[in-house]
Amino acid sequence: TRELPIRYLSEAEVRLLISKLKEHDSLGIIKVMSEDEQIRMFVDGAQRQLLVALHEVTLGKPFEDIVYDEYHRIIPNDAQKLYLDICTLNRLGVDVRAGLISRISGITFSDFKSAFFRPLEHIVHSRFDKYIGDYVYTARHQKVAQMVFERVLSKADERYNQISYVLGGMNIDYSSDSKAFNQLMSGRALADAFTSHELGSKLYDKAFEIAGEEPFLLQQRAIYEMMHSGGSLSAAENYLSVAVERSPSNRSIQHSWATLLRRQALETNDPLIKLKKRKEARRVVQTNIQRSNPSSYAYHIAAQLALDQMNDVLGSTASASDISVDREIVDLAKDFEEALRSGLQKFPLNEHLLALEASYRDLMRQHDRAERALQTAFDRNPRLAFIAKRLSAHYIESGKLDNALAVLKKSVRENPSSKEAHFNIARFYLQNDNFVGGNIIAEHLRRSFTKGDDNYEAQIWYGRELFLSGQDAAAKDIFSDLTRSSMPSSAKNAVIGIVESNNEKRRFLGTIKSIEESYFFITPIDFTVDIFTHRSRSTSLRDEHLKRGQKVAFFLGFNAKGPCAVDVVAQEST
Repeated sequence: TRELPIRYLSEAEVRLLISKLKEHDSLGIIKVMSEDEQIRMFVDGAQRQLLVALHEVTLGKPFEDIVYDEYHRIIPNDAQKLYLDICTLNRLGVDVRAGLISRISGITFSDFKSAFFRPLEHIVHSRFDKYIGDYVYTARHQKVAQMVFERVLSKADERYNQISYVLGGMNIDYSSDSKAFNQLMSGRALADAFTSHELGSKLYDKAFEIAGEEPFLLQQRAIYEMMHSGGSLSAAENYLSVAVERSPSNRSIQHSWATLLRRQALETNDPLIKLKKRKEARRVVQTNIQRSNPSSYAYHIAAQLALDQMNDVLGSTASASDISVDREIVDLAKDFEEALRSGLQKFPLNEHLLALEASYRDLMRQHDRAERALQTAFDRNPRLAFIAKRLSAHYIESGKLDNALAVLKKSVRENPSSKEAHFNIARFYLQNDNFVGGNIIAEHLRRSFTKGDDNYEAQIWYGRELFLSGQDAAAKDIFSDLTRSSMPSSAKNAVIGIVESNNEKRRFLGTIKSIEESYFFITPIDFTVDIFTHRSRSTSLRDEHLKRGQKVAFFLGFNAKGPCAVDVVAQEST
């Protein structure tokens, strides 16, 4: 007789759930993972939502069957079709405007309330969007919508007919319909939806009839050609060249153009064509990077191009004594490091850039020649901080911490004015705190930037070090400057440097001081400054626990705005 909502899972609940799944031999594909990896699958992969999490981590077919059976139990048929229309767009993250549904199906919002609310009340949510001035419909979750779409429309021609049917009801003069249209015609999404290249192509023909050959649609058509197994890079080039001609300054289209050039370089065996394509791709990327507020994609492609070329060089049959080859390896390492460093400065914790860094480390480990080239280059010129960073990283991964530290110390000694050299050794000390005390770390961090420059990560770490050593006023000055900086907002809010003790995250204690709609402040026991936290970083803290004076425990991290609490959990009052 009561509704009890299943809220986001706390980490403690995730652990209990995993133990239950293990007890009943229901861990599925995560059975072979370590416990930490299993927890990350729930917390990161499924955003702590129980039903989605169970399906996501175990690939449990029964849940798909439940969703499929649920669809077939919906009556009347018009309600069933309405749900499928909603899922067709919701799977792409699009909220479906009531006006669009009305044009597609003839169902008005008043009809929905009177005739369809009851059969759909538990599986379709409706709300009024004040920004567009209309009601919107959503399924319970994007992944559920994806399951419905894939299971109900199991045949390619059925998917074609459904998408074509939805397209036919769109009026792209409305901004919400235009957004839905763009999502529906995503080249990546259609390449995933259709094994038949022909059916996807027919949908683009229909889309061109609706919207004309406008640049965005031409770009998506090209992406479809690049992503689909039956696609053609030459066809992609034809579509993209027109898109570039019509919208030459569009950054997204420029990114796609650089991606195409990279793909063409990878697929040709002609070394001259490879170099020509990569040179052109680098030119496009550098143009984007030099413009104001470049995207993370530009840095990602720049790093990829250097990595592609290094793969070719290291895989070649050139003699190990060939000095020109060693020099090219070092130059490519420099290009990669610069693109990665610049990208992570502006977009900390960007998963695509971090994944590239992992690929780079793997490549360096696989080829002794790369290590020898870097060691030779460092011996000749220890002032080059990027070489010291990569060489020390190789020693760290090999367990040779003393060798790594010796390289970093020599780099600082030979080039004491290098901000990068100081930051490299500071990060080593932070990750291996048994080597040196906090004062030395703070001194190296202080020399890792100058006031007002774009070495944002170094400044955050320096502010962190000042705060943890009790220098609250100095730390506040650092974070105030960062708050006013030109960092993208996503980068300003990215949390790094979570405090650890004995290689584990350390829990701090405090009480809730004040509460606002989307955030609250904690008065900590260990510090004299109140700690900010956004509700989104504490999904395990129930709303009913949010009251002034409530005792809580939390992890302490830092972003450009200062110290912040992460994963706040309520403590029992005593």
